[in-house]
Order: sequence, then structure tokens, then C-alpha cells
Amino acid sequence: MGRETIEVKVDVEGVILGRKVKEKFNVRVKKGGTLKDLLKALDKCNRLGKRFFRDLPTLIDLPELEINGEKCSFLKDLRKKLKDGDCIYIYTNSRCH
Repeated sequence: MGRETIEVKVDVEGVILGRKVKEKFNVRVKKGGTLKDLLKALDKCNRLGKRFFRDLPTLIDLPELEINGEKCSFLKDLRKKLKDGDCIYIYTNSRCH
């Protein structure tokens, strides 16, 4: 899988879709892949459900999103290109303890 893919770290934490979630993922996406591509790849892992990640941008009460510590928006940044080593944090204010 070398140079044609990148690895992105993803942390998900909080109450999302009525479920307490605290998960970490290391996901590979194609080089030049976007946040939308990452959400699709996360769904293929199927650890949180078939369309859990792809449905996040459609929620009325959107979780927070940070890429490398910078606040982002699911709605505005779905086409944002990711880089190797990016750290994605998806969370709600209702954190798991």
C-alpha cells in the first residue's frame, strides 16, 4: 500500500447518534483523499455501524470536528484534502468518562 495511500489518525469521543462512543482508528485513504473519502473508509471498518460516519454531516446537532487541532466544519470541509499523519478529532461536549 505504500505511496499511493496516506495514513490518518481518527479519535471519536462523546455521545453521537444516541450512543456513547470512544474509539481510535488508524485509517488509510488514497493520496489526495478528502474528509469525505475518510468518512467512507471509516464506515468500511464497520466498528460503529454501516453508515455511522457518512451520516454525521446530515445530523441537526453536528459533532465538533478538528483536523490537527484546528476547528473545521463537516459541511464546509468535506472536500478538504488530507495529508499523511493528519489527526482528526470528532467529538461532542457530552464526553464519555
